[in-house]
Order: sequence, then structure tokens, then C-alpha cells
Amino acid sequence: MTSIKSRCGFKHVRKFFRLSKSRSFIQFNGGEYDTTRESQTCYSSSGSRSSSGRFRRNGRDRNSTEYLRQIQKALGINEGSVKVYDPFQMLAEVEEPVRKSLEIDTFGIQLPRTVFGYKNENWKPFTLFDGTEVRMSGNFEYDILDNGDIVQYPQGNRNAPPSAIMPKDGYYFDSIIRQEPIEDDKLDPKEWADQMYSIYTDEDLRFLEETTKWYYENTEYALIGNFWGGNFGDIAQVPGLAVLHPKGIRDQKEWYMSLVTRKDYVKEIFQRTLEIGLENLKLYQQATGDKIDVIVISGRILVHKPVQSILRKRIGVV
Repeated sequence: MTSIKSRCGFKHVRKFFRLSKSRSFIQFNGGEYDTTRESQTCYSSSGSRSSSGRFRRNGRDRNSTEYLRQIQKALGINEGSVKVYDPFQMLAEVEEPVRKSLEIDTFGIQLPRTVFGYKNENWKPFTLFDGTEVRMSGNFEYDILDNGDIVQYPQGNRNAPPSAIMPKDGYYFDSIIRQEPIEDDKLDPKEWADQMYSIYTDEDLRFLEETTKWYYENTEYALIGNFWGGNFGDIAQVPGLAVLHPKGIRDQKEWYMSLVTRKDYVKEIFQRTLEIGLENLKLYQQATGDKIDVIVISGRILVHKPVQSILRKRIGVV
């Protein structure tokens, strides 16, 4: 097993931990991420994700895709419009020319599936409110409402109600709460969990195996396993962005109250989530072998033991 220390220098390990949460440019080019109030909590008092979190430079609001375009321009890179790999937070993919110019030496291995349940493929043009030209997945289906808001459909399926909305002049999408009337005696925790999580398919595992193998054999990147399958009750996921017709507790306010009023229901959801997560983690390891240096489980980072104590001492993150 190749450790982080041998595949990537510590000055770049430090950079990785600054960039790994997909906020790739918060300290580049004189910009910084606005971490006040809504941006820190990610949710307003109503339980919905705030659209106020945004990049700022010289007092001007920006979204991450515009920031990446500015960095490309500063580096003399003309790669055309950027790809938005996360159509919820509207996060731009950092492509190879930028990685090389900034000496980034980590690469995340993740499935090309979005939080809305469709694959990133067959890219098509899209224009953000600020005029930034980007590319979105060809499976991205949306409508522009009369008031200028944009709604997005789960799995790119227009037969279902939209599951997210970007307010006019906003920077990313907010969940749409599609809560059905709650009948406590009919709540099914297994149904809730199985709508949200599933065991990796053979196609998923082939992608992980082949992608990991290629980057391990053809690059010097430290490979980051973007597993993200170990969260319990991630409040951003509760509304069921990828679910056509969500069942159970889907209102975030009701979910928070359920931690007290429906403890057994939530416990059973967590238990089923754990079972699926552990099985997927085993399959993930089988597919990627010993080629992965760091695995992202949830909001924390799990690293291999030989480097854990070093990172704790040098960086203080684990």
C-alpha cells in the first residue's frame, strides 16, 4: 500500500484537506468563502437550505463556477465552459489543466451519479443567473417558473414533482419539501431507507475498479475514495432529492422533532442505513483494493492507520 506521504507531499496534503469538501477555491486569488450565519449552518430557521452562502471577492458575490472561470483565465487556460458535477450545490469540476497549474496532487474516486439520482453524462450547455456559461448533465431536467425560479426534477423524470428549486438570482438549489400527510401507524423505516440507499450494482463496482486502477497506474495522485455512504440522517438528504415520490418523514423540521418523538422509527432507519453502508463499504474495498489512500465516509475523514497519527500531529484534522 502506498501511503499519502510517498504519493503526495505534506504541503499538498494540507492543501487537500482545505479543498476536499468541494469548496475548491475559497483561498485562491484573494477570495474567501462567506462563512457567516446561513453559510455555516446551511439551513435557515425553517429547515430549508439557505441560498445565501456564496463566494466573495472584493465585496462581490460569486458562485463557484464563475470563480473557477476566473482562475482559468488567470492561469491562461481556455477550456471552454466548466462542468457542474454537483447540480445541488452547483459545484464545478476541477479539470486536469487547473490541477496541474495549481500542483494539486489528489484525485477523488466517485461514482458519476448526482444527488438527484441521475448520471453525469452527455453534457449540455446551461446559463446561470449571473451569465456564467456551464455544462450540466444531459439528464438534468428543469423548468423556469413565471417568477424566474428554476425547478429541477428527481432522476431527470418529469413525471414526478420537482424536488429542488433555485430562487431567481440564486447560486444553488434548495430542497422542495414533498411531505405527504403523516400517519404514524403507517410509517415504515425500511421503506424510507430503501428509497434513499441501495447496494452497489455491478456497473457501479466496475466503474470504481476501472477508474481507480487507471488513476493509480497512470498518475501520481493520492487517491481519495469519495464513498460518502456512512452518514446517518444527513439533513440535506432527508427530503429525498432523488426519490420520485418520497415516503415517511421528509420535512426537515418534522425530522428534527422525530429524533425525540419517534425515536424507534429513526433508530430503525439508522440501522437499515448502517447495514447497507457496511455492505457497500466492503464492496467498495473489494473494487478499489489497496490503491485508495483516504476514504471519505461521511462528514469526517477515515485514513489508514500508518498515517493517522502523523496527520493528527502535522495537520490536526483526524
